[in-house]
Amino acid sequence: MDPLHLDPQLTPQSPAGYAVPRQSIPFAVKPKELLLAILSYPLAYLYAHMLFDLFCEDPSSPILTLFAVFALLFCLGVEYRHWGVRAGWERWVWLGCLALCVLCPLFRTNQVWEGYTPLFAHGFAIYYVLCRANVLLEGRTSHLLPLDALWGAVVFPFKHFFLRIRVIWSALHMRGKGWGMAILWSALAVAAAAGAFILAGNLLAKADKGFAQLARSLFTRRKFELGSFFSTLLFSLPVGAYIYGLVVGTGREEPEEVRARGNCICEGLEKLRTVPVQVWIVLLGVFALLYAVFFCVQARYLFGAFSRTLPEDFTVAEYARQGFFELCRVMMLNFGLLWLALRSAGKSVKTHRGLRIAATVILAESLLLAVTAGSKLWLYIDCFGFTPLRLQSAWLIGVLAAGVLAAMWSLWTGKRSVRAWAVFSGVSLALLHLV
Repeated sequence: MDPLHLDPQLTPQSPAGYAVPRQSIPFAVKPKELLLAILSYPLAYLYAHMLFDLFCEDPSSPILTLFAVFALLFCLGVEYRHWGVRAGWERWVWLGCLALCVLCPLFRTNQVWEGYTPLFAHGFAIYYVLCRANVLLEGRTSHLLPLDALWGAVVFPFKHFFLRIRVIWSALHMRGKGWGMAILWSALAVAAAAGAFILAGNLLAKADKGFAQLARSLFTRRKFELGSFFSTLLFSLPVGAYIYGLVVGTGREEPEEVRARGNCICEGLEKLRTVPVQVWIVLLGVFALLYAVFFCVQARYLFGAFSRTLPEDFTVAEYARQGFFELCRVMMLNFGLLWLALRSAGKSVKTHRGLRIAATVILAESLLLAVTAGSKLWLYIDCFGFTPLRLQSAWLIGVLAAGVLAAMWSLWTGKRSVRAWAVFSGVSLALLHLV
């Protein structure tokens, strides 16, 4: 045996009959990646500085302003890194949702989602990056939406968690390219000038009380604490690595490879089709019968909101609250049940009419549950008016009902509807920030 073929780093034989060493692709640093690596340090410090105050129940106006500034710089960095990458119209939708989440609290219009806004803003930002970098598993929002969210929030950032250090380290060892060292030295010059500027400002503030009051009103009302500065700086290092891995790391992902990964997942899901269709038809029929019995037994109680007749010993508040969230949970359970049934059935729902009818019956009963829960909520709102919590509940009912209608449409037309449902859910959530 040719000893050359024992080396795992060698490819199969070349046309000349000899083994050719496998070429390793060197790590190349782009100027925009190095520039973003340097800028990510102050940006991450800004994020770490405002993070804890941002999640308080009553964040102050300066914190909201800092959050808006951070979001603006974040989006500019994303656009700068992925400039030239072809992306669909979805990125504008999620960018608009992010803008509403960030700007509405500044104008004191955010009463419905107060306290949840930072969570929603982070979700919109991550999904916006995925759409802008064109690294969704199927190239668009699809039934793999939960996996896309997992890839964006966990896989991509931590896969490229040390990319920032690697970029800076490689730039330090560049030979023959002066721009790398020029950017690094420019960043050090800016940092040194910033330190000198702060020192000069402190000295001038000590020299004149009027200047000191002006400086406090312009910059911050908090005293500078060295211990707090270093603790915030230390916390900002992993935060910056995460943000850089998300924004810049996604640019190092090949869209074709991501699509191939999505195709492998879809092929793996097809292998789950091992349960006979008749089994799932019977099981779905059992659930449909259960819901039908429930409707018959509790008909007067469930539909009392339409006729404004309440059960005995019930107030309007008790009637509206009783069972509302339970009905919503049943609808969510039905979505999971149908996903499992349609994915594991031996035949596709597109080719088996009986399975399609059984799934439609479950969806129709789910829609009836949504209408019932919505009527209870409407009676409550009609009597006591709108409140942020009731608007949240109304949004939940609307999203669930839209999901049922979208699923029924896809079931009988064979067309995709997940993207339309996701856009409706995200945009309606963002628009509620205007209230």
